[in-house]
Amino acid sequence: LALWTLGAREVILTDLEENLHRLHATIQLNGAARAVQAVALDWMQPLPPDIRGGAPFDVILAADCVFWRGLFEPLCATLCALAAVGRTDELADAPPPLVLLTVTARLDRAEAFVAIARQHGWVVEEVAVQGAAAMMASTHTRLLRLTLVSK
Repeated sequence: LALWTLGAREVILTDLEENLHRLHATIQLNGAARAVQAVALDWMQPLPPDIRGGAPFDVILAADCVFWRGLFEPLCATLCALAAVGRTDELADAPPPLVLLTVTARLDRAEAFVAIARQHGWVVEEVAVQGAAAMMASTHTRLLRLTLVSK
């Protein structure tokens, strides 16, 4: 919803099917139904038609998704698929989406995820967040920018 409040015209929120009711409630509570939709997305499955057939994404945000090591590969594959959505030959020169993830350092999982993301062709950089350094440090949270170079 942060992107919508900053002026994004169209936002897609994703989660597993069993959690969509929470997303729908949040969208309604914020009066965002005209611009924000909720779509089920399971990283273990191909992209759903609601996402696969859409326009290219400008920004892909993910928060606190790096927890279960067994899901790092599917998450990276899903991010690759999302980055490719709508990118046809006519749009080959279009800039890739900005991909940002917040990760919390737990049991070296962030480092393990970064290694797998690099294997999938992502360049991973940590982004400094002005005015939030103390909060980020106290919660062991990092903001990562992923740029897909090759697979």
